[in-house]
Amino acid sequence: FADEAKHADVIVLATSPRGSGDPVAQAKAVANSAIATARATHKRLVVVGGAGSLNLSDGRRVVDTLPPNYQAEALAMRSVLDTLKTTSDIDWTFFSPPMSISPGTHTGKYRLGTTVLLTDDKGKSRISAEDYADALVSELEKPEHVRSQMTAAY
Repeated sequence: FADEAKHADVIVLATSPRGSGDPVAQAKAVANSAIATARATHKRLVVVGGAGSLNLSDGRRVVDTLPPNYQAEALAMRSVLDTLKTTSDIDWTFFSPPMSISPGTHTGKYRLGTTVLLTDDKGKSRISAEDYADALVSELEKPEHVRSQMTAAY
């Protein structure tokens, strides 16, 4: 991992803690490895998280509103975010998606946010895969959310 990272501009961690075992422990182990690599190579770390790491506008956590079969993974990714928040010696960004990402059209027209789930005027939290990728690449090329969480949606 560190050998490949030496030649990169930014380390992007996009993994999901699925499978057998404790998802929180798995997610933390992978995140700690990525943090150590970022530290050793002096690279920025961008983690693609989950919508469960966001809060609702009323302050409740999205993870607490998810069906039980999604909660373990969401809690695992929230634990990664919590780990990053205590890591002050590297530059990091935690990129949380909206509730729904699906193939669609690249419009380049979406809103950026930080810790609160973004919804449209119909209450939907969504973005096309193309616009989500655009928001990620834009953050990679021109960092605006260093040492913080971000999200993107319509």
